[in-house]
Amino acid sequence: MKTKHYLRAAGLLLLFISFHTAFALSGGNIMGQVKDPQTKKPVADAAITIEGTSFNKVVYTNDSGLYDAGNVPAGVYTVGVSYQGHTALVSEVKLSNDDVREVNLEVAAAIELKDIEISITKTIYDIPLIDKWNTTRVTVTGTTLKQEGITKVEDALETFGGGTTKIGNDYYVRGARAGSLSYYVDECKIMGSPDIPLCGLATFTSYNGFIPAKYGDTNAGVVVIETRSYFTER
Repeated sequence: MKTKHYLRAAGLLLLFISFHTAFALSGGNIMGQVKDPQTKKPVADAAITIEGTSFNKVVYTNDSGLYDAGNVPAGVYTVGVSYQGHTALVSEVKLSNDDVREVNLEVAAAIELKDIEISITKTIYDIPLIDKWNTTRVTVTGTTLKQEGITKVEDALETFGGGTTKIGNDYYVRGARAGSLSYYVDECKIMGSPDIPLCGLATFTSYNGFIPAKYGDTNAGVVVIETRSYFTER
């Protein structure tokens, strides 16, 4: 007798579970395609949101821009699409059980490139031939030396070395003895006169009177040469 009661209870339980499962699985489908409004091409991997009062679901489009949201309970839903910050919504989508609703959406997929205007201002600094604060300093560029017909750096002393006299192969600054002229190339003191081609010369500066303290170990004049770098305008 007890066995019959157990069997009857088990049968009722299975019937209840089957009914509840069938009810839970009942619903409709919302499906469609997502395209770009400009190119009309399908948009893949776009997020589709199905939002209702008590049911929400998210699916994604495939490579053809198609999506299919199944087992959606009967109700009224808002269907939205989101892709790379762009969104679109369709409201008041009514769905009944076993109903199939097609909701096609459009969302921008192409990246909009705006024109960028680049403005470059080039400032050219002219080097004065004579420094008004130090009249014993003369600075010229390599281009100026070329225009003057000078072929060797050391020969620039005769033209721009004020107070410099050449006797034989030696230069005398304001009566000082030969060999008392000091040369600095890129802030490094060198022995003898520099053998630098004019094409590698950026600026040539000669001091033949007042000499800055950093060149204080010289007895006469100083020649300071700066060479061109890779970025120096030619």
